[in-house]
Amino acid sequence: MRKPLLKIVIGLGMVLQLAPGCATTTPVSHHPGPPLTSQGLATWAFFAGQLADQEGDFNQAIQYYRRALAHDSSSLVLRRYLVGDLIRLERFHEARLEYRSIIDQNPGDRETQFVLGQLYEAAGDLKVAERLYRAAAALSQEDSAPHTKLGILLLKQENKKEGLALLRKAVKINPSDREARRVLVNYYLTQNRQPAAEALLRAGLKSTPEDIEWLSSLARLVEGAGRREEAAELYLRLSQLHPRAPDSHRFLSIYYLKHNDWEGAILQLERLLKINPRDLLARRNLGLALYKQGEYQQARQQLGSLVDSGLADALTHYLLGSIYRKQGLDYLAVDEFRTAVKLDWELVEAHLSLASVLLKTGEIDEAAAVMREASAKFPNIPQVHINHGLVLLRQSKVREALRVFQRARRLSPDNAAVHFHLGRAYLELDAFPEAVRAWKKTVQLNPDFSDAYNFLGYTHAERGLALNQALRWLRQALAREPENGYFLDSLGWIYYQQGKYTRALKTILEAVKQLKVRGKAVDAVIYDHLGDVYLKLQRRTEAEEAWQSALSADPGNEDLKRKLKQLKNGGG
Repeated sequence: MRKPLLKIVIGLGMVLQLAPGCATTTPVSHHPGPPLTSQGLATWAFFAGQLADQEGDFNQAIQYYRRALAHDSSSLVLRRYLVGDLIRLERFHEARLEYRSIIDQNPGDRETQFVLGQLYEAAGDLKVAERLYRAAAALSQEDSAPHTKLGILLLKQENKKEGLALLRKAVKINPSDREARRVLVNYYLTQNRQPAAEALLRAGLKSTPEDIEWLSSLARLVEGAGRREEAAELYLRLSQLHPRAPDSHRFLSIYYLKHNDWEGAILQLERLLKINPRDLLARRNLGLALYKQGEYQQARQQLGSLVDSGLADALTHYLLGSIYRKQGLDYLAVDEFRTAVKLDWELVEAHLSLASVLLKTGEIDEAAAVMREASAKFPNIPQVHINHGLVLLRQSKVREALRVFQRARRLSPDNAAVHFHLGRAYLELDAFPEAVRAWKKTVQLNPDFSDAYNFLGYTHAERGLALNQALRWLRQALAREPENGYFLDSLGWIYYQQGKYTRALKTILEAVKQLKVRGKAVDAVIYDHLGDVYLKLQRRTEAEEAWQSALSADPGNEDLKRKLKQLKNGGG
């Protein structure tokens, strides 16, 4: 009950004006003088009550106001001050009695009727409160306050029709009546009448365009309705009007993260952390945004602070692992991914990343164990089976990999990646027609799957089949990745098979250049191709150098050793 009563006290302060019978001059001096008149005693007691009010001694103030009223019983101001302090001390019964005296003296006083209605409502006497509110509303049709209070009271009493009508009238009388508009909005929301609530909020904003309450409420309503683009505009306005409103920064940061607007997300998250430096989710998301923007060192600082404080969750460790992986620190990445899996077994990405890094570092058996567990845990996620199949391929367990890829295809028949890797497994089993069908299905599902075009073109060139079609497939791949060194090598090999050796040489040399520019190791196969082309052009010295480079990259390659031996013996 305390909040409504405080509002009553504030309301009282707005109508307190000195009555003609109360003096406004300086309090009576303490020097001896002639005896005070009744009016003088009333004035003295009034100012003594005022001083007691200022010092917060409301009991003492009440005594002085009662003493003043004993000498000036007709003063409405004295009685209102008395009522105000009685309300502060929650002496409601006495306050109502005093207010009755005010009404008796001035039955046409709207403010008195209205405040007394609030007193009775606070005391739980709703019937009397209703009667007093009606009287106050009847005395002043242009004042929204009694209409608002009466409307709210009637809603509580399930008289919804009249209650809503009074609240609408209150808003019409005074568009700035916050309480009436707020109650109407909340009522419509509880009744799932979002359009009516939205119309009220927009009307409130029309009268006061920079009203933070209406703007915030409208933003939340629009967000709840799933209109995220519009909500973002509203929250952006709110953040400009009220820079320290965390809700707007929080929504906008998530909105920008989902739209890959890392710069926008970073700005909102930094503002959010200025308001609340202990917001762990904001700090983690800031680390995520910085990571996505390539600011790895700053991202590590944000995420590392969570680890140092012992507040890091699985996603924090996963992000740290991803950063270390980007920086080539695979041994640190493995530790972070392992921690992420331990903290949250349901974090699929952590399993996949852990297996990928283990595969890269040559810990194939551990990678396989990770993916076996993940496949059992997440049997309905195609990507898990894809990654499991890739590990099995590395273990040369091709038939098992094929079965795993086929399982992924059953789960997701329109997944282009599934068909691509299925084709790789068929190729390993020398099932070339099946592999071709799988890669054709890949590009049918995803016309931008450049690796599938490359596999189609290269494998046909390797077999000397459909070279013109193979050339078209490679051009499709290079149209999407024109500087891909592996694709350029495949194109050069097609030219070689077509007998266009000069063009083949130029293309494969460009492949080597592009790989080196990007810091990638040149595969032994590419040097092998280069050696073959040089030999066709009768450039035996360059052919030997190319094959030696190939053998350095693949020391156990017997075919390369044979080629070099034949070259030294004068063959070719």
